[in-house]
Amino acid sequence: SSSSSSSSPPSGGADGAGTGTSGGGGGGTPLAPLLQTLLAPSLRAARGLSRERLRITVLPGFSMLCWASALGFDSAAKWPAPSTCFLVETLADDKNDAFVRVWHLRDLWELRPAWHRGDGPVPLPRLLEHLAPVLGKGPRSSPGGAPTATDD
Repeated sequence: SSSSSSSSPPSGGADGAGTGTSGGGGGGTPLAPLLQTLLAPSLRAARGLSRERLRITVLPGFSMLCWASALGFDSAAKWPAPSTCFLVETLADDKNDAFVRVWHLRDLWELRPAWHRGDGPVPLPRLLEHLAPVLGKGPRSSPGGAPTATDD
């Protein structure tokens, strides 16, 4: 059962909603702001803080390449062809656990990170755990159990 479908927010992260997308210290790599901005809609949907059903973001080729590489999409970690499109879908199961599924829209091919060995979509907490060194922050859970990307 899908709780939200989004492809990621516009640049800037102005709608961080407590996901660590605002500026300031915190370490991480130069990719941290990009990844935090792109994860913000999934985090808000997982916490039930968004009524948004679809978000479209246009990324230049280099940003898309950085995003694919950071998430471990080995098959997509090459310079994207013109008009390459991905859909990032946030899902919730019967227990309200959050998952993320990424689709290559041109051929409806599902992308899975090289480190994800399980069947089905990637658990959002596992994705945040994988990205913690890049983001410079350890993932934690909010009081409702939904993942966040901040330590503050």
